[in-house]
Amino acid sequence: MLSLPVHGPKMPSGEDVLRRTLCGLLVAGSMCPGMLAAQELEKKPPAAVFDAKDPAITRRIMLNVAKPAETLAAPMVFYGPVAQPPPGTSPGAAAIGNVLGMLIVSRIEAGKDRTVAEFASGVTQALSGLDMRRELADALRKELERTGHLKGAVLEEVADASDVEQPGLLVRIQERDIFTLDVRCVFDRRMTSLHLLSGVRFWRKDDFKPLHSAQLHYVSKSFGDESEARRRWIEDDGALLKQSLREGIVETARMFAADTALRSSDAALPAETVEASWIAPETGNSAPAPIHVLARGEGRILGQTRAPAEKTVSIPQEGAATFADAPKP
Repeated sequence: MLSLPVHGPKMPSGEDVLRRTLCGLLVAGSMCPGMLAAQELEKKPPAAVFDAKDPAITRRIMLNVAKPAETLAAPMVFYGPVAQPPPGTSPGAAAIGNVLGMLIVSRIEAGKDRTVAEFASGVTQALSGLDMRRELADALRKELERTGHLKGAVLEEVADASDVEQPGLLVRIQERDIFTLDVRCVFDRRMTSLHLLSGVRFWRKDDFKPLHSAQLHYVSKSFGDESEARRRWIEDDGALLKQSLREGIVETARMFAADTALRSSDAALPAETVEASWIAPETGNSAPAPIHVLARGEGRILGQTRAPAEKTVSIPQEGAATFADAPKP
């Protein structure tokens, strides 16, 4: 028979108290501080890989530029299909992805040996006093100061390419964020255009793999005739060649800063696109591609290609054909 309370609510029994206590503990356990923190983290958007303008972050930028005389003087050709290197490929093994990995020294017919030797000698002589690594450091320092990106970063000119293989594990480096910039200078297979091909990788101190990698590609103005191009590159002690290399260095610094800005924020690519084309170094033929326009100036366009072959390029203005708005998502 059910008994009703007469003078107030019935006092809970010891069993009831124990049951309620256990239930309370179970509920509290499901919302313990660790779990509450985890739930809060789930609500927050993922943090950016890095912040290009945070002054509290210590950074180091390591620059390696292969001597142009070593990559430009010898006649080279490309062979085989284009292959995409795996993510994080080191610059020592595949310095600029699928491009330099396919370069081989060309076997020139005997009748062309003299012309080739004269061209190689002219290139070597023209570049004898050019310090590309130092000029890149100067250009990058000016560009970062202008844009305010990576403020206070230590710039290191790397003479030994192995130092950029796994810089996160180098004991002498104390900075938290590490950027490596590895540059190669090449002609296209017909020598009609000059290219600076750069691999950029971002590391964290004590990590043995980069967090991301990027490609930068400078394209010079081109000549239609191979014989004329060879002559123009080395005449007047290689004045045009040196001018183009120096322009390529300045544009590489601009591309590095632009790529860094895009990857360090949630900003979308610009809506303006251009149907552009440039000489592909591996073939010497035109390589059309739509690019998002990042900047213009002094007869050049700086932009970023779309996925899957994403990279930042600097091309002559005449390489731009048709302008259009980017398709809406």
